[in-house]
Amino acid sequence: MLTVTTVTQLIQFIIAPVVMISTCGLILNGIVQQYGAVDERLRGMMRERLTLVSRMEPNSFEIERITQIDTQVPIIVHRHKQLHNAIMLLYIAIVILVSSMFVIAISIGLDNALISSAALALFMLGTAVMLVAVIVTIFEVRQSLRALYYEVDRVINLHSHDDRPPSSPQA
Repeated sequence: MLTVTTVTQLIQFIIAPVVMISTCGLILNGIVQQYGAVDERLRGMMRERLTLVSRMEPNSFEIERITQIDTQVPIIVHRHKQLHNAIMLLYIAIVILVSSMFVIAISIGLDNALISSAALALFMLGTAVMLVAVIVTIFEVRQSLRALYYEVDRVINLHSHDDRPPSSPQA
């Protein structure tokens, strides 16, 4: 039979995975929003490309935009995959951390050192998987600069049909 002290101790040990699960949830929320934004950007670019290529005789600016889209899409698809992988890793981390909660409860109930070691290993594995997801997200954020800087550079270097530099905005 479990004593009050044992139950209190059990709750205290289970709190650590709960904090990590909450952390995963917070990180996951941000990454899912990012994933949606990248998804929408990709779909928007595809709609824009379809509109541009459906024109009979696109002008030089439209051809340039098609080139920009064709260059950026593989970068954005790669970002989308990275975010997908980070999301999957975070869900896996949550499953591992929830599992560690059950193993912690069992180890305290049975007072077994081997099961306690398994609980610690599961907790550390869940934390490591969460860390990998964050690292994948860091690379995705870094990758996002490539597509952005490419488009900005191409647009800045555009000139009008008569080769005059674009006029500056009026105040």
